[in-house]
Amino acid sequence: MSVEVENHLKECRKEKGVSQRDVADAIKVDRRSIIRYENGVRTPTLATALRLSEYYGRPVNDIFHLEDIRERS
Repeated sequence: MSVEVENHLKECRKEKGVSQRDVADAIKVDRRSIIRYENGVRTPTLATALRLSEYYGRPVNDIFHLEDIRERS
């Protein structure tokens, strides 16, 4: 069994009414990183996840959660 990290980054951003550029500038990452995080292509580092949590004013576990992926045989 493997685990995937799912997130609610896009929903958080839309609720706050900001652009991907706004988020990227605020947490000091490239806009492409925000796109990748929102689309689940990449998972942010712990430090970045904490900065996102602070920026959105929500606990990390409200933004990110683990999803068990059952391997198919």
